[in-house]
Amino acid sequence: MDDLNEYVEKLELFIPEFREYWDSDEGCNNHGDQSTVHSVFNAFSGLVISKLETGTLKNGQRLFDYIESVVDAGGDPANAAYTCFLENILNVTPESIDPKSFVSLLGPNSREFCRGWDDFTGVKTAGL
Repeated sequence: MDDLNEYVEKLELFIPEFREYWDSDEGCNNHGDQSTVHSVFNAFSGLVISKLETGTLKNGQRLFDYIESVVDAGGDPANAAYTCFLENILNVTPESIDPKSFVSLLGPNSREFCRGWDDFTGVKTAGL
């Protein structure tokens, strides 16, 4: 659980209201010990998607640089960043999110993953 709090704290630096959301009934922290790093990135992706939709994401480059650092570190956190953050964003692109709002912010491994997801789903995200 300490690892989860570490990720929540780091993500909260990018979107300060994340902690409140995480602790709310809408967030996933209500699963207690059953919460995982995947839960953290899944909950966080919802807020990022909302901000990308409205054009209100601040510090986007720093955020996606952090995501790239998580991906580079490997393990479960990388899997969570891929499958519960990047996939969630791609799944609403371009219907809700203009790819121009985030594609240029992706690091090399994140970009490679997104291209692979596009190949898997048969989608072509502009800019990848």
